[in-house]
Amino acid sequence: MALESHLDRDIDGDGHTGKLKKMIKFFRNIRRQLLRKNRFSRYLIYAIGEIILVVIGILIALQINNWNEDRKNQSVELGLMKDLVTDLHNDTSSLEYAIKRNRIRTERLDSLLQYAQKVNSMDNQNLLYKLSLLSLSNIDLFQNQKRTLVKFPNLEKSVIREEVTDSLAAFLTSLENIEKQTEVYDRTYWDAMELQEKLFHNYLFLEPEYFNNGKETGKRFPRISKDTLLQLEYFNNIHLYSGVIKNYISGEYLEGHLDRTRRLISFLNNTYGFENDQVLK
Repeated sequence: MALESHLDRDIDGDGHTGKLKKMIKFFRNIRRQLLRKNRFSRYLIYAIGEIILVVIGILIALQINNWNEDRKNQSVELGLMKDLVTDLHNDTSSLEYAIKRNRIRTERLDSLLQYAQKVNSMDNQNLLYKLSLLSLSNIDLFQNQKRTLVKFPNLEKSVIREEVTDSLAAFLTSLENIEKQTEVYDRTYWDAMELQEKLFHNYLFLEPEYFNNGKETGKRFPRISKDTLLQLEYFNNIHLYSGVIKNYISGEYLEGHLDRTRRLISFLNNTYGFENDQVLK
């Protein structure tokens, strides 16, 4: 029978079904004896029994294969989630740092704006240079750890359990919003830097005779540009930049994402039974 040949091929390569093979051989011997004795009705019963046995064997083999696949998927899922939690811990550190640094930056920008509103504020060139340098010395953006997240789109849905997939989808949406706002932040920063370069003598920020390790030496700076329209444009841009930063670190973006990241870490730890010290090793 073609079905028997197929079963032989399956069974020969599987040590777990040796007993099943012996049983089938036993039924074959009975079948041959019944055929020799022309007992067709009994042969038919044994043939049906043999078919049922073959079906059971195939189902057992499929079940074993499913168990093996499940174990592999669980191993892959567990490894990925450990890596993800490690990345998320790094994200919380990056978020906390970016929020802290940008709060300081908004305070400095506010100081620059408050000074610019004073009468004859343009006379004190050294203070203007100092405030401008402190406000626009660098840029502090949140950089997400994508090492593990980029692997998820290539995985079969069966690898990661549904409730975790749903939580990750919401988290990724939040992350996409952060990235869009980061682009706004970055673009506004470089606009301000471009105006600063026109208004101030930017190259002097790097001269040790004026600034030593970020501190004034006391030497008087040359005047900024007397172009009042350029001054107005610059300080308007500083006002815009300050507002962008405050929005960037608000609960809608960085602060809210920090809270979502912490909650996702807690959820994954509870779901997979992780301990923080185990994950971070």
